[in-house]
Amino acid sequence: LLSSGKILLKENVDIDPSNPYSKVVKVPAKHNEGDLLLTVSSPEGEVLLQYQPKPGLNEPMPEKVKVPEQPEDIETVEELYFTGLRLDQFYNAQVGSSPYYEEALKRDPGSYLVNTQLGILALKGMDWEKAEAYLATAVERVAGNHKRSKYGEPLYYYGVALRELGKRREAVDVFFRAAWSAGWKSSAYLALAEMSSEDGDFETALAHVSRSIGTNGQNLRALNLKTALLRKTGQIDEAIEVADTVLNQNPMDLQARNERIMLAGLSGDKDLAQNEENALRKMMGNEPESYLELACFYENAGMWTEAVAVLNVLRKSKHTVLTYQLAYTFDRLGKSSEAKQYFRKAAALETDYAFPYRPESLDALIKAIEVSPEDGNAHLLLGNMLYDYQPERAMGHWEESLKLNPKRALTHRNLAFAYNQRGDFSKAVEYYEKALSLNPGDARLIYELDVALEKDKAPIEQRLVNFSKHEAVVPKRVDALSRYVWVNIQAGRYNKAIELLNNHHFYRWEGASQIRNHWVDPHLLRGLQAYTEGEYGKALGDFLAADEYPENLEQGRPAHSGRFAQVFYLIGCAYEALEKEDLATEYFQRCSGEIYEAGEKIQTLETMYYRFLALGKLGQVKQAASVAEQLAREAAEAEQLDFFAKFGEKGSSDMQQAGYHYGQGLALLTQHGKRAEAFAEFEEAARLNPLQFWVKVFLEGKAPVVVPE
Repeated sequence: LLSSGKILLKENVDIDPSNPYSKVVKVPAKHNEGDLLLTVSSPEGEVLLQYQPKPGLNEPMPEKVKVPEQPEDIETVEELYFTGLRLDQFYNAQVGSSPYYEEALKRDPGSYLVNTQLGILALKGMDWEKAEAYLATAVERVAGNHKRSKYGEPLYYYGVALRELGKRREAVDVFFRAAWSAGWKSSAYLALAEMSSEDGDFETALAHVSRSIGTNGQNLRALNLKTALLRKTGQIDEAIEVADTVLNQNPMDLQARNERIMLAGLSGDKDLAQNEENALRKMMGNEPESYLELACFYENAGMWTEAVAVLNVLRKSKHTVLTYQLAYTFDRLGKSSEAKQYFRKAAALETDYAFPYRPESLDALIKAIEVSPEDGNAHLLLGNMLYDYQPERAMGHWEESLKLNPKRALTHRNLAFAYNQRGDFSKAVEYYEKALSLNPGDARLIYELDVALEKDKAPIEQRLVNFSKHEAVVPKRVDALSRYVWVNIQAGRYNKAIELLNNHHFYRWEGASQIRNHWVDPHLLRGLQAYTEGEYGKALGDFLAADEYPENLEQGRPAHSGRFAQVFYLIGCAYEALEKEDLATEYFQRCSGEIYEAGEKIQTLETMYYRFLALGKLGQVKQAASVAEQLAREAAEAEQLDFFAKFGEKGSSDMQQAGYHYGQGLALLTQHGKRAEAFAEFEEAARLNPLQFWVKVFLEGKAPVVVPE
């Protein structure tokens, strides 16, 4: 480690991924970060890694993501396509791509861009027939009337769909046509090589894969296939050379390493074969997914003997997906007795941690049902595979699995999840309750059941009973425990909510952002109760507590927050009621200043509303009027669905609409003469979501949140 050329640290260490190196080094008091240069070298002096901090570029932030317009408002088919494509590339909890593609096809049913993308999505969902239909339409547009298209993408994926449907001759023709496009030549010839290999024509396969590599010499999958084909055609030395080329680029490549084992055996070098096998086993670490990935490489080339050999290493495994795949490879190899043996074994294994996702697993599960129609496991796993893209088909398999094994809680839960997503909340509750009765120790089911109950507008008493019956299980999952807090807040049981928050540790998880609100809300709401009863000191204690950041919630205090304005305003009101004017003024000023974070506005409609109230308390009438105008503008532009809501935060349509009407009510409440309209908005919010507790506060006209007109 150097600082401006001076050595701060020089040390010889033995380091590898299992033995990391860490060192704290004292740097000069006056130095720039860019003066530091870290170098890691091999014993021979070869530089392996070098790092020097670079100064910030001070460039402006990129333009913010824009909320997409409604499909009917977008002018061109091309813009509709790109809007849908962005939604496919960046998951959004509120808006999907389908409406944009549907609108595009209304205007131009033959659009090759849209049909190609829909075909690709159907391929991802393993809906081969639908993919074929979309891609055939795209191909007709770009290559119909005997055109030689430069657009290879729809042709290539059309070939993929035809191959999956067993239309091999048509697929071969289409792949050759796709190969006219330089961008798709390598992929197309690789597919042709695999298909020739499946047919046992290794010489033709070798010619095709060589063309694939000629276009993209860095395609390790193609190089590995060439290695296998050279081995199959007896060209051992050439195969070793290609395998070594791959391993020089990626020493962890499992396919090349497996080929090296077989090649060493064919060369008569048993010691080398054993060493290579030991190295491969160490890399794969008895992880079933690694073996499945390696086996699928051989399956796609029709090399069933090699696929069986790979999976057979873990034949004693209790990994359900691998066992189904092993049975299928035996079946394809013509060993029906072994196939039936492993299909039976797979049907009796646990499925809790089994989640197949490869197309090769789809074939294996379909074959399992063909061999044994009473296999409930295969139906369950097929449903799991297909649900995202083919929900109707998936639910059919889950229903069939339920007939075969009605006491499996997971199947009831999956159907509940599906009905919940479809908006049939009553049906979802029915299945969740059955799942929970079969597996009362699963805290996830308690959480998901309550989400469905809330969307179904079940009485809060029913939801509380559900949690009370399973109170010992709830703390097993933070999401369930957090949900229990939430239900207590909705029920007005603020003491219980705060007790739960104080007595448990709430670990953070990706997608979780509500625990902070769960801390703030019961303290503010309990404080408001005390305030309205004239117990201002007690109210102040709760309002100040809302501004705390307990360690057990695992959230540090940010520079600014969307809740600060509300908290600061209420603290100011409590101090005002206690006649501590200086402290009241301090908090009203802090509330009015809640505008910026790192140069970006963080104002929500609630933030602006409480800033408006605080500015009124400070006598800053003009500034308050300006905030009211801004609040009115923002409310007028507000979306009824939050495009930027993170995954896991999407509530029912009614709940989202309730939030929208609540915001409209806040804006109207700041405008002279609009009080009746504001309360009409609050009434509508309460109708849509009767448990929206801040709406209740406004409807009850509680001071100091609602000020006299």
